Amino acid sequence: MKYSAYGVCLDSDFPLMGVPEALGHEPRTIRLELRSSRLPDLPGEVTHGQSLFHGRRVLTSCQVREYDFHAAEVGPVDVHVEDVGAFRINGGEGLISVQPSPQVSAELLRYWLVKYMIPFHLAQEGDAVLFHGSAVKMGSGAVSFLADSFGGKSTLANYLQEQGHPLITDDDLRIEGEGPFMAHPSIPFVRPYRRQEDLGNRVERFNSRSEPLRRIYILELSESSARVIPVSGVEVAAILLKQSRFRLTERAAERFRFCTRLASSIRVARLVVPRAIHRLPEVHEVLLTDLEEYS
Repeated sequence: MKYSAYGVCLDSDFPLMGVPEALGHEPRTIRLELRSSRLPDLPGEVTHGQSLFHGRRVLTSCQVREYDFHAAEVGPVDVHVEDVGAFRINGGEGLISVQPSPQVSAELLRYWLVKYMIPFHLAQEGDAVLFHGSAVKMGSGAVSFLADSFGGKSTLANYLQEQGHPLITDDDLRIEGEGPFMAHPSIPFVRPYRRQEDLGNRVERFNSRSEPLRRIYILELSESSARVIPVSGVEVAAILLKQSRFRLTERAAERFRFCTRLASSIRVARLVVPRAIHRLPEVHEVLLTDLEEYS
């Protein structure tokens, strides 16, 4: 079974319910291999990480911290997730081997693969950067929103797709390129809530093709009215670096250069968002005005 997510083809031994079928023109393929035999034990010393999912324990051959995997070097990374399974991620071979735990549900296994293992695999390759960000298609391309957890990304993306702007991604924004920079779609799910280990609600409007990136907004929740505040210079690159995911130490220089190029090519601004859902139409109008003014 072949699927499309994050701009790549996923050739999977097991169904990824709700993930779109492969488009046929993805530039690379990641093989998801279901193994009947036990994966090798973790090599050498391991770090015992504590995830935020009901105290679920994660054992890896690299450090797990705040949803990010920090690896010392590129190569196979083993991840054992309590009551979920064992994963071996090998970016060099385009392969993720999976040994599910006996009682794990298909939905839970899909969640960990789509939200963590596949994005981490892509981070190993180093030709793109993943951000804590949502994105929708507005007009001629992708408009993205970066923020920390609980910063309003999913709520805004969900509202905008309800207004007719197709969702590109809810939480994992993969950007690559030199010019134009391209925003890749992830999966057609959005989480305007915080239920643990859940991909979210499937949306009706989903943009399944990669889109040129038009704008990056840094969300800032406030009690004041919606408005756009320009950001420039070194501050832009610093913000982008802060919002990047999977900060692999051996990719630090590449990530810095990428964020610097992105900061000099794409308009970045702060978007002040009122802390009230009923005021999201106000935010929508501010966005449309700003996009039209700087089209």
